[in-house]
Amino acid sequence: HSKGYAIVAMLEALVGPGTFRKAIDECFTTYANKPMATADFKRILEKYAQRDLTWFFKDWLETPKTVSYALLDKKTTKKGNRFETTVTLSNCGEIRMPVPVEVQYEDGSTRQKWTDRETDFPRLTFTSKSPVKKVTVNPGGLLAMVEKPLQEKPVPIAPRSFKMLKKAMKDRPF
Repeated sequence: HSKGYAIVAMLEALVGPGTFRKAIDECFTTYANKPMATADFKRILEKYAQRDLTWFFKDWLETPKTVSYALLDKKTTKKGNRFETTVTLSNCGEIRMPVPVEVQYEDGSTRQKWTDRETDFPRLTFTSKSPVKKVTVNPGGLLAMVEKPLQEKPVPIAPRSFKMLKKAMKDRPF
């Protein structure tokens, strides 16, 4: 797919299909037979999403920055009859982006969650009756990542992230 398609697909995933559809419908209604600027599209999308998307439009449309996340750590603990798995990702790229993470449990079921974009090392916790068998970062390739996500392999850490990683891992018992 082209970059344009990738950006539209990521925006839809970011704000949700229903919200995205409402914004697109308004764009078609308001700008039928007239030009629409990127700022117009952004304003309408933000109205329906009820949040500021400046960071997204700036990073994806005004810079050559890339997005790349990989699995950094997976820790599972048993608590009674449940398993709690904490998944930590590493931002190996230059854009902070919410990222989908899917876990497959040993019983065959799956669950997907999205990270936030506030840190270079986002964490998600999954709780279930079955242990996690597999973790997939960016399942289905929804995000336009620059490389195939690494799955349970050593992760190259961006130099700007090394200090934060060192601090985050300082209190780990190993």
